[in-house]
Amino acid sequence: ITRYNLYRHVYLHHKTMLFTEIARSILRQAVYGCRERPEGDVCEYLCDLAKFVSGDVEEDVLWRATDEYFTSIFIKIPEFRDLVARRRLGYISLWKRDKDYLEIFKDNVKFINKIIDEIYNSPGPEAQRILKQILIEELQRILSRFKSSLSEDDLEIAYAYFDPKADDIYITTKEGPIPIERLSPLIQAVKEAWDRSPHFFIYIKSDFINKYGDKALIGLKNALPAVIPYVAQISRLGNYGDA
Repeated sequence: ITRYNLYRHVYLHHKTMLFTEIARSILRQAVYGCRERPEGDVCEYLCDLAKFVSGDVEEDVLWRATDEYFTSIFIKIPEFRDLVARRRLGYISLWKRDKDYLEIFKDNVKFINKIIDEIYNSPGPEAQRILKQILIEELQRILSRFKSSLSEDDLEIAYAYFDPKADDIYITTKEGPIPIERLSPLIQAVKEAWDRSPHFFIYIKSDFINKYGDKALIGLKNALPAVIPYVAQISRLGNYGDA
């Protein structure tokens, strides 16, 4: 229970999730940029980091695989510098608390969580990329009623992960070892709480809301319960080109 509350209020807080997702996006863009133009301190660092991960790195550069060195290199990227400076990221979360999440997805919340888990646990980033791409296209189609235009830069998705299972914890009894889950209603309560908690967050740029107003924001929220299962199905199948 303590671990669940720690994750819920710290690691899986909507602001922390957004910070992490923006940092991942900056790192991802740096990797793609270095593929096209492999030069500069950032590219040299990423090359050393790849060697470190693969176990093929010289001892004299081992110290580069530290948080401090990572920060000293990536601080040269303006977007990363703004991020660590704690400047406003300019995004609004479509939901912040469990209550908000339940109000949007209602009785389908467990189903939504299940398909989101499947997408983000699939091998490779392809399903996740397709999820975002088609989600934007479907929302754009719906938002056309409000004369709104949603671009890829206007939306971010962050996946929340927590494993509440205690399958490997047993209590010794006269009948032999028994899984603690069978004896503790609190563990079952944590599992139930996590099944109904947000497994992902969607963020919209505040500039979009300022430009198109609350009607567009409400339209987004109302569309999600129908759009997410459809988008997730295509993402899981990986047949976007045939859709």
